[in-house]
Amino acid sequence: MDQPSRRLFPRWPSFAVLLLAAGYLTMRWDSIPARWVIHWGPRGEPNGWATKTLPGVYGLLVLPVALFVINEAVAFFRLRDDASASGAHVRAAVVDFGRIILVGICAMTALLATVLPLGPRLPLPILMSLGVAPLLVALAAGGVRLAARLRELRERGHGDKIEGYHALYYANANDRRLWVPKLTGLGWTINFAHPLGWPMLLLLLAMPIAAVVLSATGR
Repeated sequence: MDQPSRRLFPRWPSFAVLLLAAGYLTMRWDSIPARWVIHWGPRGEPNGWATKTLPGVYGLLVLPVALFVINEAVAFFRLRDDASASGAHVRAAVVDFGRIILVGICAMTALLATVLPLGPRLPLPILMSLGVAPLLVALAAGGVRLAARLRELRERGHGDKIEGYHALYYANANDRRLWVPKLTGLGWTINFAHPLGWPMLLLLLAMPIAAVVLSATGR
């Protein structure tokens, strides 16, 4: 079978980031305050706190582990039955992308898990920007790698398997569907070549934005 030419992105970077954060928190245990803010309201007012307990200090680092298990389980159980050459390449591309994104999620949670209790104390907009930055970097890196994988698949003559699929979106003018299966086959995504593609995206974005605005204004 025509196997992918590159190895899959490894699993260990995600765990390395979490272990470093856990080790840092452990070494600085005596410096952790009894209570610190972990959540803010729409107007930036603190409305959630964590305490100096094992769940309070290390709990945030557990969430990416659950995501890792789900990601690997989906890759194994939902995609293992596709034994075709093109299916093997698509699986490799999807697993690669998921693992890279997971590194970004781990870095984001590790950053917040250490900065929130130990500082430095930063204005909320800066803290949010720093928190999202690792995820955006991982998204960009994963998108580049996924695009290269898909390009390689097309060069190998398996383009029919991924027609319309790009690194981070789907666009196929010959496809009349507005909603199409994601590259993984799990869930659905918008066909941006459809006349209603962009209006649908704006509608989906407008609903949570409107909810936040109404909540902030107290309506």
